[in-house]
Amino acid sequence: MPNRISKPNPISKFFLSLIGKAWAHDSRQGLNQELDKHAARMNDETWAKYIAGAGRLDSALAFQPGLVTEHINIHDSLLYTRALMCAAFDKGYHQLGEELARADDALTAAMQYLADAADATIPATEAPTASR
Repeated sequence: MPNRISKPNPISKFFLSLIGKAWAHDSRQGLNQELDKHAARMNDETWAKYIAGAGRLDSALAFQPGLVTEHINIHDSLLYTRALMCAAFDKGYHQLGEELARADDALTAAMQYLADAADATIPATEAPTASR
């Protein structure tokens, strides 16, 4: 049985990354703690920055660049998720593949919602009035 370490230190993670490896959790508790820690860090570090930036938007059209950027970011995540899904199905991990298919659907929907929101930033053209 291989030696197990509870969690690699930053130096170990660095060397693992050099050989194309990464740390993976073997318990739900460890995985959930990692996800929660990342979410908390993102909330602490990012929310204030985003809310301040969004507060400076001064017209509906000003929202569009951020919406386009987020659409691009989610599209990238969608492609990666699809690659993982294909690999999971190809390797016989059908439950994992099904979960990734659900994520694919959610990311596809998110992209459509962002596209719709971006469309809503375009100023409405005034309908010509009929003159009599």
